[in-house]
Amino acid sequence: MARPEGIVYSPPSVNSWVTFGMLIYLLKTNLNISFGLENNNNERINSFDFLLSSMGDMLKPLSENGYTKWQPILKISKEEFSNRIRLLQERIEQLNNLSITNKESLVASLPLDESIVANFKRAMLGGWKDSNSLLGVFIHFKKIVKSPYTSPEEDFSLIGFRGQLWQGYKPHLINHPEFTAPVFGIENIGIDLSLNEESFLISQIIQNKSFSIANDLVQELDKSINSIKEKGYNPSVILIGLDLWHKVFNHFSSSDYKMDWNQQDTFPFKNFGGEYKELPIIRFKSDVMNNIALVADFDKSFHLNQRLVEDSDDETVNLEIREITQEAAQTMLDANPNFWMPRMSREQAITKIKNAVILDFYLLEKIIIDDINAYSIIYYGS
Repeated sequence: MARPEGIVYSPPSVNSWVTFGMLIYLLKTNLNISFGLENNNNERINSFDFLLSSMGDMLKPLSENGYTKWQPILKISKEEFSNRIRLLQERIEQLNNLSITNKESLVASLPLDESIVANFKRAMLGGWKDSNSLLGVFIHFKKIVKSPYTSPEEDFSLIGFRGQLWQGYKPHLINHPEFTAPVFGIENIGIDLSLNEESFLISQIIQNKSFSIANDLVQELDKSINSIKEKGYNPSVILIGLDLWHKVFNHFSSSDYKMDWNQQDTFPFKNFGGEYKELPIIRFKSDVMNNIALVADFDKSFHLNQRLVEDSDDETVNLEIREITQEAAQTMLDANPNFWMPRMSREQAITKIKNAVILDFYLLEKIIIDDINAYSIIYYGS
C-alpha cells in the first residue's frame, strides 16, 4: 500500500514494538514471565523497572479494546483473553515489587552518610530559626530561661515529634553514585516546627485571659496602651496576626505609625510590621493569631522556659536521624503486620522498613505567665 502523500508520521520505537510484540506472544502462549533480578546493579534494575512500567502501560488499552484486533492471531475466546490479561497484570505487579525490593535491599545495606545527615539537619534547623518570629521576641527582651537536661520532662510540653518513622528517606541520606536520591525543601520541615511552636506558645499566652472586642483596632490599641501605662507598666511591643495587620496597617496613614520598607535590613524583628506610637509591631502567620492583637509590657508579662538538649549548655532543639537495624525492623513488623504485609512477603516488608529512618525533631518548653495584668488582648470583630 502506498503511503498517503503529504502525511508525516513517526514509526514506533524499537523498545515499543518489541515490548508490545512480547506481550502478544505471552498472551498467545500463556507462558509465565520471570526476571533474574538478584545481584544486579542499579542500571540493570532501572532497565527492568522501565520495561515493567511499559508493559503495564500497554496492557491497559490492550485489555479495553484489543481483543477484536488480535483475536485472529491469539485464537482464544474473549473470556480467556480477559483472564490472560489479568494474570499477566498480576505477574507484572509481582515482578515490579521484586524489582523495588532488590533496589531497596541494596539501599538498606548502605550506612547513612554523616556529612549528608549533617547537611540535612542544618537545613531543618535553618528553616526553624529563620521562621521563628516569637522566639526572636523572647531573645530580644532576654526572657528565656534554659533548664538543665535533668529537669523532669513532664514539666514541659513536647513540640514537634519524636521517634517518627519517615518512609523512603534513607536514599536521601546515603552516599553512593548509583543510589543516592536528591531531595529539596528540607527547610520546610523546620518551618513547620516553627509554626507549630508559635501556635502552641501563643495559645498558652492568650488562654484564660479575657479580651476586648474591637470594631476599630487602632482605637482599641490606644485604650490598651493607656490602660497598661495606668497600671504602672511600660508597654513595649504589639503582637498581631498577619491577616489583621494587612487589614489595618498595610495602607494605614498616621503620624503615629512608621514603616520604612527601604530599611528592611535594619528591622529589629523577623516579620517586623512597623512601629505604632514607638512600639514595635511583630506579625504572626499562626492561625491562633487570626484577628487578634496583643499589647504587652513584655519584660513583665511572661518568659519562656526551655529544657536543654543532653550534653549541651545552650541548644534546645532535639534533632536526631537514626538508621533502622534488622532487629528494629523485625520488631516494627511484628507490632503492625497488617500495615506492612498486605501484598508483600515478610522479607520485602523488612527491607522496606529499613529504607526508612527514625526522626526526632522537637523542643521541650513552656510559657510562664509572670503578670497577667501586664498585657492586653484585643479581638478584632469587624
